[in-house]
Amino acid sequence: MSVKTLYRHLKLASDIPIRCPLCNEPMTVNHFYHHHALENHRLQSRKQCLFCKGEARWAYGEKNRPDNVKHVVECLKRFVIIANETYVLSPKQKNVMNQIEETKMAQEALWKCKVAEGKAERDVLIIERDVLIIERDVLKMEKDVLKMERDMLKTKETELKTERDAIKTERDCLLTENARLRSALRDLA
Repeated sequence: MSVKTLYRHLKLASDIPIRCPLCNEPMTVNHFYHHHALENHRLQSRKQCLFCKGEARWAYGEKNRPDNVKHVVECLKRFVIIANETYVLSPKQKNVMNQIEETKMAQEALWKCKVAEGKAERDVLIIERDVLIIERDVLKMEKDVLKMERDMLKTKETELKTERDAIKTERDCLLTENARLRSALRDLA
């Protein structure tokens, strides 16, 4: 276990209210670790574990060895758990803590409501989006059908133009032949 782990645990527990295990004076974990243990009880964090009243000791400078750090972290965790279980609040503090807890619960309930509303709105928007996608796909299919009908009409128009041109050509041939036959009849007459 690293020293960073120890300091991370110390930071997380720094504002927890405790009572000194030796003199029963109220304070925070941070104050106990950095000031009270050394100043009032001559416990040095560099040479011994403060959280087990100095029972675990090591040579000066060995504080950062992994097994010593692990011991201090485990003692800190036990110390905080015990402190949470045994710390006695005054009636005024209990009232404040209850109000804080009620406020937190109300905020959590409000937050859960807001989250549920947001999820419901999101679901409605997803359904509306899916409906619009389906409508878009239907319109695309109708557009494709209309394009196919237009292409069929163009094909029929082209066929009719070709047929008309063939009829015109045949008519021109017949008119030319008719003119030739008339002129031949005039020549005979």
